[in-house]
Amino acid sequence: MGSTFTFQTFFDPSADFFLEEVSSALRGVWVQPYSRGCTGYGTHRRAPTVTPRCTKRQNATTSPQAQVTPGVRKRPGGPGRENYWRSPHLRDPLLEEPLVLQAEPEDGKKRRKNAIHYSFSLSGLRTFCTVVFVWLCLVVLLVICFILVEIILVDFAPPPPSLPASLQFSPFFERLPLVDFSRYPILKIENIRNHTVRNYNETDLVLNWYTREFDIRTLVGVDFVVDVWQLTPGGHVWLTFRFENPTAFLALSVEARLPASEPMSLWKGFFNAYPLVYIAADEKDILGLRALTRDDPVYIYPGKATPEMAQQIFVEMLHRSNKLAFHPEWYNTLFNNCVGNVANHINRLSPHTISAYDFRLQIAGLSGQYAYDMGLLETDGLTYDQLRRTHKINCRALRALHATSVQFSKHIRKWSHRVFWLQYFSFIQRRRKCS
Repeated sequence: MGSTFTFQTFFDPSADFFLEEVSSALRGVWVQPYSRGCTGYGTHRRAPTVTPRCTKRQNATTSPQAQVTPGVRKRPGGPGRENYWRSPHLRDPLLEEPLVLQAEPEDGKKRRKNAIHYSFSLSGLRTFCTVVFVWLCLVVLLVICFILVEIILVDFAPPPPSLPASLQFSPFFERLPLVDFSRYPILKIENIRNHTVRNYNETDLVLNWYTREFDIRTLVGVDFVVDVWQLTPGGHVWLTFRFENPTAFLALSVEARLPASEPMSLWKGFFNAYPLVYIAADEKDILGLRALTRDDPVYIYPGKATPEMAQQIFVEMLHRSNKLAFHPEWYNTLFNNCVGNVANHINRLSPHTISAYDFRLQIAGLSGQYAYDMGLLETDGLTYDQLRRTHKINCRALRALHATSVQFSKHIRKWSHRVFWLQYFSFIQRRRKCS
């Protein structure tokens, strides 16, 4: 009969209303009667009825109820099964006449021992749990197989072939940045993107590529930029490097090189559909595209890196950009993406700084929280929620839409006054709690 669950309910068997309430509550539920001391106990399933325990063991030869009258069907289970307390309002489906309620002796001790035992079969629940367990095992097995396939594609797949000149890429990826290190520490970077989107339409572009020299000795800091896609935790991250004397801002972004007129597909990114590229862009270009044209929330978090550390990361990323221009790799949504490459550059500079097993590294929209928890950001004593509200730049980018590139970058970083007021209100709230 499978595993069973038994519970007891103590009651006065002379209370008919209680039996009716229990019977109505169990209507439609299969109940396996359980009785101690009853002769002829069977294992058949019956309709939901209230079955109390026998008061005493009776013999078939001495029990007056054991005699079968002509024309009346006998209840199965052997003699003595009729000696149950029944409500006169409940009719046994196997008998033509209702059973008569027998009185229990007025003995408190016996009444306390008197109980109804119900036994519900858990075979259905066990079957359900087995099916759920099998499905979970299949899902886990499929996930493991998928990850193994991704590892094989990343490590053993051949590199992208030489791209023909006739292949058309998106206007944002037509050219790749090329860096000249011959005059180090002065670096000459070609094909820096500075497109202008008109009427908030990505297809209406004014293309502009330019070349500029940067002295890495004037590099003073790096910012961690997070673009969160709308209605999803996914997104995109990149680094922006700040120079002084003269003031300049350069964004380096790791992206998938998309063909012309084809949107980004995360599913295709799992199966080696796009080459991996590094893009050097002006901040007004990359932030205007994502924060204004696509209307994605964009956050700029100042990093804690010293100028020396920022310079090493900058040079490391430019070396990899040159390598990918001549020896391309496949973009992979899971293993070779924007967050993974930025984490690799930081770990080369400071090993074991970023864990490769944190799930937030696979969801770019949550990478800001991870960087905050690891102490990689300048927080100014703010919580992550306060820092996130302070460093969202969408409104400031809209107000600086018609400014020059340098003025645009300066204007979107005017968050010092907001930090002051957030700290002030936090101080007031703490004082109120203490008082």
